Amino acid sequence: MTGKVLHTGVCLLCLLALSIDADAQRGGRPALLEQSLSDVRVVYFFEEAESIDWAAVTLLSERHGCQVTLARVHQAQRFLVQRRGEHGARVSLVELYLSEQDIPSLYSDPGPGELPPDIVIFGADLTDPIWPALQEYFLSGAADPEVLEPGGLFGVRKVYRSVVKKAGSGTVSFAQGAIVNQRELVVRYSERIRTFREKLFPNHPMKSIGYSSPDLFTRYELLRYTITGSFRESDFLSGLQPLRLVSLIQSALPESAARISHTRLGERFQSDFAASRTAHSPKQRVDLLVSAYRALSKLKELTGAHEIANTNPGYLRYISALTERAQLITLSEMGFDWKGDITVRKTPAGPVVKFRATVSVSGPLGVSLARVLYYPGASDSFVVVDGVPQTVRPHQQFVREYVVQAEGLSVASGALDSLRFAAEITYGGISMLARSVASVRGAQGLTVTFLPPFRFIPKVAKVLVDKTIRPFYWKAVVDKPKYYSGEVDIDLKTPPGVSAGAMKQTLALESGEETQTIQFPLAAGSSMADGISRLILTLRLADKALAVDTATIRVASFQIDPERAIGFLPDSVGLLEDILRMTDADFRSITDRALEVGDLSAYQVILIGSGCLKTHPSLLKIRERFERFVRQGGSLILFGQPESWPDDVLPTRIKITPARLDGADMQVSDRSHKIFSKPYSTLTRQLTAKVDGEYYSAPAVMTIGRRLITDTRSGGALLSVANMGQGRIIYCGFPLLEQISRLEIHAIHLLANLIDY
Repeated sequence: MTGKVLHTGVCLLCLLALSIDADAQRGGRPALLEQSLSDVRVVYFFEEAESIDWAAVTLLSERHGCQVTLARVHQAQRFLVQRRGEHGARVSLVELYLSEQDIPSLYSDPGPGELPPDIVIFGADLTDPIWPALQEYFLSGAADPEVLEPGGLFGVRKVYRSVVKKAGSGTVSFAQGAIVNQRELVVRYSERIRTFREKLFPNHPMKSIGYSSPDLFTRYELLRYTITGSFRESDFLSGLQPLRLVSLIQSALPESAARISHTRLGERFQSDFAASRTAHSPKQRVDLLVSAYRALSKLKELTGAHEIANTNPGYLRYISALTERAQLITLSEMGFDWKGDITVRKTPAGPVVKFRATVSVSGPLGVSLARVLYYPGASDSFVVVDGVPQTVRPHQQFVREYVVQAEGLSVASGALDSLRFAAEITYGGISMLARSVASVRGAQGLTVTFLPPFRFIPKVAKVLVDKTIRPFYWKAVVDKPKYYSGEVDIDLKTPPGVSAGAMKQTLALESGEETQTIQFPLAAGSSMADGISRLILTLRLADKALAVDTATIRVASFQIDPERAIGFLPDSVGLLEDILRMTDADFRSITDRALEVGDLSAYQVILIGSGCLKTHPSLLKIRERFERFVRQGGSLILFGQPESWPDDVLPTRIKITPARLDGADMQVSDRSHKIFSKPYSTLTRQLTAKVDGEYYSAPAVMTIGRRLITDTRSGGALLSVANMGQGRIIYCGFPLLEQISRLEIHAIHLLANLIDY
């Protein structure tokens, strides 16, 4: 069962494109026709977003028309797939959590509509422990076509590995492989790269479109191939057919009248589709595409009735996928644009769906809209919402709203994804279904979220007789529409060394509630690994995953003087409080009233969180109280603030200018300072190197203080210490808390050092 689910998760993104990018649907004909005769699927494995070779990705997707899946793999105890981006888009992203035991089932036991990739590429800087086993799987031939399925029609044909050229190493050579010209491709496809990045990594902004190789080339060594016959290796597709329909027919079917008829239909499809690329007029182009689609539809019909549909199901999946893509490209060339918005309303009779359909035609000829269909459940049965034919003429638009009783919206029905609509159109004597990818407004889906999504715990000591454990609690919040109700199963997977205590195995979702909380009693033992591990929480209904979330955990020492009383002003997102709760420190939240009239001498350390001025306006009145607190031996630690932070809040003037900085923009002025060594030794080079521009830093100009980390562009302080009387003021504009949320060990230790200083 695990293997089947795993294959489903990966191969759904490795399929021949079943849909086209939104920009291609809206008048992107040249890009579509460039890719219309390619069926090559590629999986590109990577570990960090910044290490992706976007030049290679766009070479494959834009120039060669391949379907590219970016796959990030994490070692985990239980398999999980998290997909990003629209299914069928030219470039998609999948997050895979799996163990070595899951790898042999990666492409076995295929499900409906699934096909393995043709090309596998391993990118640079792969360090997760799972990578050696994954590479061995592909190099051993376990994913070869003849191994995966009878007939050997579909499987991995070529395996590549990125060859990293080190500084001063001279020319990198290999027997066979591909070289990618980044200078040309990054400049030519800069907008496409930016679009892919923004869609797939919305929380990982790209500062600029640059090159990942110092000499503007990236190199990929061909490690293994299963291509018969000789070929000259010049690029990724050397030795492969861009579209293998006719050759597959010849390989799959024995000599017979059926093979002759199937071959003729395949040749008709390929010739008409190819001819459409050089058509003299828009009408001629559409007519050729319709003719090609008609031939392919007939081929699909004959294939479904042939015995090969049972003896080699991968062949039928391939024909079906190709037919679907041909239909979508044909619809695009017609200028047919089908959009749908769904709004869910709760009524005394139950949820009601209001569906707004918009059909427009920008092509050379009108299109007949025969019917609008609604699929109320997970099956292919449908209800005719509108059966009155409508002719939508060129450069016209048809808009209509429909109200449908939304049966099956309860969680108990297991049909949360059942809001599907389609338009049936006719053109040139053939019918096509344009399925909607409609957004739901007013009814968010069922989600579950760990709060917080990360945690570090102190090292658990070993004893001679038994293992000591450290108990702790974690919680998750379930968000749902008010009308969702029913009972779901709670599936919590913990990493080795972490176990769950007695807890409910089911959760009753109540109608009328939008949020519910789940609390988990957990315990960490001494066998817990030192690196980052993951917990996976899944809400299930009859083996169907309804909502999934992943949290990270690691072992990290955080020891400070237990007598050290800490007061803190919470930051605007609660990150500082979340981190403090993971420690054994004695800490208390300081209210705005306590700032103004309370006894600040009750604390040895006061932490001022980012953005706290909105909730603590008394900060503007207590500069003298802060100065007295510091001079009497207190430590005042100010974290990065917005640019609107007044420069006279603290006893020393400070002007803050937030900016996105790279590690290269940061210079450590005094690596031997006590803050970097007591009680924990912090590797400052690693600390700054991991700042890649994703976070906002807050360099500041201070009237006094010793700068320990400096912004080399502005000269502002990112970490500084100003002694005053018996105490000190510490400014930390370095993105320390954000790095701790990613469980970077040196950031965790630096925070302990700051508090204990």
